[in-house]
Amino acid sequence: RAQRSGGSGLQMSVKQNVISRDDPPSASRDTPDASVNGFFDRISETYNAKFDRDRNPFLHHFFHERIRLALDSCQLDGGTAIDVGAGTGKLFDELRAREIDARYYGVDISAGMLRNSRIPAAYQMVGTLAHVRSSLKTTGHVHFFALGVTTYMKPHDIRAMFSVASEIGGRGSTFTLTFSNRYSVDTAMQMLLTKFFS
Repeated sequence: RAQRSGGSGLQMSVKQNVISRDDPPSASRDTPDASVNGFFDRISETYNAKFDRDRNPFLHHFFHERIRLALDSCQLDGGTAIDVGAGTGKLFDELRAREIDARYYGVDISAGMLRNSRIPAAYQMVGTLAHVRSSLKTTGHVHFFALGVTTYMKPHDIRAMFSVASEIGGRGSTFTLTFSNRYSVDTAMQMLLTKFFS
């Protein structure tokens, strides 16, 4: 749960059992984790095919639904969108399809994922939010997105991400966060239904 507090920036509380100790090691505030980075670099060439409408309509629907819902809930025109864990740039693609006039930055620890996106090279930021913050030139309202990326992060990494976001965006910035947990009922149902409807 993230919320604004009196002027001290974003405050974050995370239940420790939300993210399993068995998850891959996470990136720290300043150092991207090589195992997470390497995993996504290895699958970056085939990542988009995994969510192809014809190949897997079920995953396609749920993957794109979170992007649609995230954008439906915010006003970005004239502002800055910072996509933490941008991957192959699906949020960027949706912004362009909707003709939203916002400065967009795709931040990801995997250079391979960003290379396989349509995000212009000048707006591909490789590293953690802390690594790239000096390269981000914000304008207007700043809105951060972290759509699914927390699945690969530990609670201290999530708190660090919010802290850096608060420093970058300042007072009035907003943040949209979506997450999944491999032990959740939602994830179990998705895996079960995917076997039947894929």
